[in-house]
Amino acid sequence: MSKTTLRRALGRLKFKALDCWPYLLAERRAAGIRQDWKSRLGELRPLPAEGPYDVEVHMLCGRNHLDMGILASWSLLRFLPGASLQVFSDGTLDEPAFSLWREIVPNAVLISQQEGVERVTEAIATHYPHLFDWWRRDWCGTHVVGMHLFGKSDKLIVMDADVLCFRRPDELLADLAEPGPIHRWNRDVRNSYSAGPAMLKSITGLELPEALNAVF
Repeated sequence: MSKTTLRRALGRLKFKALDCWPYLLAERRAAGIRQDWKSRLGELRPLPAEGPYDVEVHMLCGRNHLDMGILASWSLLRFLPGASLQVFSDGTLDEPAFSLWREIVPNAVLISQQEGVERVTEAIATHYPHLFDWWRRDWCGTHVVGMHLFGKSDKLIVMDADVLCFRRPDELLADLAEPGPIHRWNRDVRNSYSAGPAMLKSITGLELPEALNAVF
């Protein structure tokens, strides 16, 4: 066996030992924990429908992630009484399955994939062809564009279904208390723009923030 072949074999073994096998074991354990939490969703205290917060939380979710979406939204909305939740279906989440979510979050509204497609198509297909083309190809397009079309509140929060809020989000609550328009975002690990900063500035006339992640 040559040195090159040996190095490749050792590299594959190292990859399996350090990057594959440990995660397979962790995934199996996590699946068991998740199944336990699924069975306990009914124990969550239903949130009040009334409250002082005129805020909307927007989330994309599917049937396979229903339990995650319920836990994620509940973990945040317990600190925002009165806020509403707009859930964009990926095409797999329907009203019968969504009824459990609404029992726990009374102000939750399901936006079907068809409804989202029709609203976005009507709004941007003719006047914004490049945005429309991106929207048709990107899995999260309906959510990213749709929140601006379905949102009615002056305060919008975009949230992923895999985020949990373990403590009172004081920074977010302080921002929501600001009277004027405000834009806040999380810092990502790197830029995900489709072009470099110089080109984007030449197109928009703006200096876009570094490593922007717009989702809570």
